[in-house]
Amino acid sequence: MIYKESQRLVNLAVENLSSQQKLIYQLSREQRMSQEEIAEKLHISKNTVKSHMNKALQSIRHYLLMYSEGNIFIFLIVIGLLECI
Repeated sequence: MIYKESQRLVNLAVENLSSQQKLIYQLSREQRMSQEEIAEKLHISKNTVKSHMNKALQSIRHYLLMYSEGNIFIFLIVIGLLECI
């Protein structure tokens, strides 16, 4: 139950990312591509990939903090999931 709610919140947070951040996040987390692979696929530098990924994770964390409805356990679980993925 808590995992499903956590995943729902992460999905909502990802939907709120800019298109470039969302794409890079999805390639990294869902397709398990490395930063080098993403950079090559999108014809951008590895530093650009890293920057977009850092901004995406920061935005996701902020979203979760704002919308976890005060449930600190969900927030902590989701943060743990983001760091492990």
